[in-house]
Amino acid sequence: MANNGAGGAATASFSFGLFDWLDRNDPVLGDTYEQRLRVMDAADQAGFYCYHLAEHHGTPLGMAPSPSL
Repeated sequence: MANNGAGGAATASFSFGLFDWLDRNDPVLGDTYEQRLRVMDAADQAGFYCYHLAEHHGTPLGMAPSPSL
């Protein structure tokens, strides 16, 4: 293990985030966004570093809007 220069062993720090996507499926899009907002709020309260939403604009793969909107 690496030494931190102060006579002790160095410790590693990790940050965790969430990676998500919005599939095109049956639920109402507004309900899907509301659900994701609740997930993000819970993740924030739990100390997660970030939330990343995959972007597949203009394809049937996802329902994420353009970032410029």
